[in-house]
This record gives sequence, structure tokens and C-alpha cells, in this order.
Amino acid sequence: MRIAGRSAGRVVTVAVTVLVALGSLVGAATAGAHTPEAESVGGLGSGGGGLDYGKDQAGRLQPLSPDFIAQSLGLTFGSSAPGAGIPGPAGFSTSAPGSIATGPPINPVSTPVLQCVNGHQTEDPLSPPCISQFTGDNGGATYSGVSRDEVRVLIRITGAISDGGTPLNTFTPTESLVDLDRPASANEHVVVTKLRELQRYFNHHFQLYGRRIHVFVYFDGRPYSSEGDLPRHNREAALANLWSVRPFAAIEWPPLESDDGGAFADTLARAGVMTFLPDALQTLNRLRRVPERLWGYLPTTQQMADLYSSYVCQKVVGEPVAMNGDAGENGNSRRLALLSPDNTRPPQYAELTQLVRERLSACGAPVVAEAHLTPTGECGGIGAPASVATEAPNTAQAAAIMQRFRDARVTTVLWLGCNDSNIGPGALAANYRPEWVLLGDGLADNTFTVVADRSDVVFDHHAVVVTPMAALGRLAGSHCYDAQREVDPSLPADPEYVPRRVLATAADASVGGMPPPFNTALDAYLGCYLYSDLLQTVGAVQLGGPRLTADSVAAGLHALSYLNSPDPQTPSCFYGDGNSCVRDATVAYWDSGMACFRLVEGGRRYLAGAWPSGNVNAQIRGDEPCGDPPG
Repeated sequence: MRIAGRSAGRVVTVAVTVLVALGSLVGAATAGAHTPEAESVGGLGSGGGGLDYGKDQAGRLQPLSPDFIAQSLGLTFGSSAPGAGIPGPAGFSTSAPGSIATGPPINPVSTPVLQCVNGHQTEDPLSPPCISQFTGDNGGATYSGVSRDEVRVLIRITGAISDGGTPLNTFTPTESLVDLDRPASANEHVVVTKLRELQRYFNHHFQLYGRRIHVFVYFDGRPYSSEGDLPRHNREAALANLWSVRPFAAIEWPPLESDDGGAFADTLARAGVMTFLPDALQTLNRLRRVPERLWGYLPTTQQMADLYSSYVCQKVVGEPVAMNGDAGENGNSRRLALLSPDNTRPPQYAELTQLVRERLSACGAPVVAEAHLTPTGECGGIGAPASVATEAPNTAQAAAIMQRFRDARVTTVLWLGCNDSNIGPGALAANYRPEWVLLGDGLADNTFTVVADRSDVVFDHHAVVVTPMAALGRLAGSHCYDAQREVDPSLPADPEYVPRRVLATAADASVGGMPPPFNTALDAYLGCYLYSDLLQTVGAVQLGGPRLTADSVAAGLHALSYLNSPDPQTPSCFYGDGNSCVRDATVAYWDSGMACFRLVEGGRRYLAGAWPSGNVNAQIRGDEPCGDPPG
């Protein structure tokens, strides 16, 4: 389960991002009939003569003026309405003709033999199906960002934020582009160091048909909570990266769509770039805004509403109060309240709330109250607007809501996502300790939400979270940490788990960094988060086959068959006819003494409607492992 915040002192941890595959898909993903080939992209691929792949593309990105965009790129800012596009530069191919080239080979290759595991490219069940060796023609420059020997991937990361690491609280660079093929700098941020290691790992293990992944990291110059003309800034930043990097694929890390409506991602996608949004809930309409070029990882809002609502309908509705902290309440009939973010937050949360409301009504859930909160924290990694995030904590609003719920004799609060540090203090002010059923969105299922102001007594053994995030407790034995240790054997085999409060105390007392094991754990959890995002993207490149195009990748992703979750760190995941992958969830409960969420049934995952029988505490033993890293 990912536990995160994105302010100073933040520790990014894991949200496992996936590609699920079975060995039978190899033919479908790579055979000529299923891998349409694009034309060589004149002027943009290495075969077109317009881009010097030997040139150092790293350095600070200069703002693009509208004149430059119009004259040099031939681009104009289009409407943000669905279907409106931003045409690419001349020769920028955004779709494949659909035929396989004939005639002499363009770029014949024979790759080394790779060691597969259990039919997959690595021991991670979410890695693509095994292709141990490839001998044939990869087609050379088959698409923008693809040459005969590399595939360019752009990762966008927020500038001027702290992501833990060594030393603690070092801030990410701003408005800069880092080429991971260039030598490391003396003061390189740990994010870049981890990405550099992971680039080596995936290039070593994945079948890329004679090519390698070449990663560029773009650190944005605007904080995620900045106001102003953010959409225009982000469109220009995307265009600058299109011109400087020519990426085949891109990753938003974290998802920065609070104020800009997805301008950065949409600009890339409309130019034909395979763009991945792995770390936030997305609506179906959001992913369909640029068909087959925008891809999510977590369940869509519709799927998450099904997972959460089916849990409530099966394990809350019709069962007596069981985890309430107020005297005399346990054993009574439940009275429910919905607590959801207001319209200051991304639109997917309004849709999610409506969907949950409809599903609960259909199963007869006794909802007796509802309130909308203005969250001062993040929603699934999407930051609060500056006008909200910079205000004094709105404890009065939270306290008023909690008092209203108590007056309505609400026994069980259904909290529908988003991070806020005022709910706990508000409940304390109202002397109110209800049951809580949290909807996990990557932030509502993390320690920051429930330990704020040392008010987590409100949640201690009273709160459960239904989360799509994959469980990760100890690093030892996790696929993401094994990958890091392979590249860096000096890492300890079993880093010590550090409870969140111990970590926070050490951070407060530290000057210029923290001693081991803290930094090791922080860096490793950060590496796990980055690992999962790259796994989805690099796996997609493998599935696209040797004649790599955006359309061949889309065909490979849609061809993936259903995979049932084999273990807590591996979600059930497949795309089907959609554009997001995870289809199941797990449950955890908050333990204040350990300062962690404990994994019910060890993190076993369930599909919507398939939850085990009994009340919310029926499967709780009390000795479950912690499922969240410190953060």
C-alpha cells in the first residue's frame, strides 16, 4: 500500500504499477498480424535525419514563446474539449498504417538470451510474458522516439518538492531536463539516482528487440499547487519536451492535474506519445480523451466505486456496529454518513461520490447524513490548489462536520478519498470516535491522514481502508527491492522497518540527513514507487513488439489476459477493452501502537462483490503484518 505526502519531509513509497501477462500472449503481442508498423517518422526518428541522438539533450528547459511554437513546431493550442487535438510537427506520426514492411531488412538484430522466470520476463508476475531471445528485424525507426537501438521515455516529476532520500529533505531540481545516459552529477537527487539504477535493471531483463530504454527526467518549474495560468505553462512545458526529447512514452509522476486539467499529459498524448498516468484514480472519460494514448494503472472511478460499495454493502450494511470507539455503540444498528471532498478537488472525486451514493442506495445502506469537506491535502497524489493548501488548517469546518455527524447519531463514517489533517482533530474536538471506512486513493490510505496532530486515537482500531494499492511491508523479498539490490548489491538484504512516528521523530532531530537504517528505507521505498511506474511503461514497450508503434503497444496491452492476484504485492490486473489495469482491492485497519495499517488476511486481494462474509472485523486477528511503509 502506498503511503505518501508531498510536502517537506515527504516519503514516497510504493504503489505497485503493473503489466500482467500470460505466456500465450507472446504471439499476439509480437506477431506481424498484431503489430502494425508505422512509417519511419521523417525528421523525428533517427532514420529521418532531424534529431541527433548523440547530442546531449540535458540541461535547463527554456520557456517556449507562442511565436516559437507557431513558427518552429507548427503547433497551436487547441480546445480542451474532448476530441480536440494539437497537431504534431510535420512528419510526426500519431498512428500506424497497419501493414508490415516487405523487402530487405531494415535493422536485423539478434539479442542475447535472457533468463525468464515462471513464464515471465522476471520473477515479478506483473512483468511481460517471457521472450528470452529475439532474432529478426526490428524495423529501425518505426515511430517518433524510436530508433534502431533505443526507445525514449520521458518522466515528469514535480520540481522543488522533498521526497525524503539522502540527505533527508533534499528538494528536487526545477525546470531542468536530465538525460540518464549522461554521467551522474556530484549532487544528484536520489530520485535521479534510483531512476538511473532502474533504467539499468529493465534494460538488462526486458526483451526490447535490440533496443534499450533511454530515460529523460523532466523536473517541472512550477510547484504542483501553484495558481495562475498553469494549463498554458504545462502545455508549453510539454511542447518543449516534445521538441527536446522526442519521447515515445511518458510518465506523469506524480499526477499533476489539479489545476491544469491534464494539459501536460494531453499535449503529449495528442502528439502521439504513449502517456501513462499510473498514480491516481481516473474516470473513463479522462482516459478516453485521447483514445489509446492515455493509460492508467489504478481502477477507474467506476471500478473503484464498485470495489468500495460492494465492501460496504456486504460487510457493513445489515451488520451491527463493531469497531466504534464511543461507549455503548458496538452492537447497535449502524447509521452511516458519507464524507467526500468538495468541488475544489479534481472532478473524478465528484463522479466517484455520486457512483458510491447510487450503489449504496441500491443495496439499502442506511445513510443518514452527508457532508463535503475542503481537503487541505492531496487527492490520490493530486495536490490541493494553492488557495486551499496555503490556508490555515480548516479545523473549524472539520469539527463542525464531526459534531453534526455525532448529533445525527452516525455510527460509521464512509470517507471517500482525499487527504486531510483536520478530520482527526475535528473528531477529537467533538469527542467523537465512530467507525471509519476509508476509500483508498493512494492518500486516504496512508499514515499522514490518520496521525495528524497525534489525533490518531480517533482511528486506532476504529478505521478500515479499502484500497487498490498493493501491499508492501518489509522490503525484503519484494520484487521492487530485489531489483534495486541487483543493481546495487551493497544494499542490506533486510532493511529494518521503521514505524512512522519513530521516523518522524528522527527527521525532526536530524541535521542534513538521518543515520541508517532510515535513509536506506526511505530511498528503497522511493525506488519501489519508481520501479512500479517503469514496470508498466517498459513492459508496454516489450508488448509492442519489434516493429514498435503506439498502436502496436495498445494492441499488446489489450491482448493481456486476466491474471488472478497470486500474492498481496501483485494485484489482479488486465486492460480488456479499457485503458486501466488494476481490478481488485485489499483491506487494512489502523493500529496506533504500530503507527501502521495492518493488512487483513495478510493483504489478500478481492474482486468487487467477492468479499468474505461477516462483519468488518470478522477476519481481523490482531497480529496482522504492517502493510504500509513509513511515510
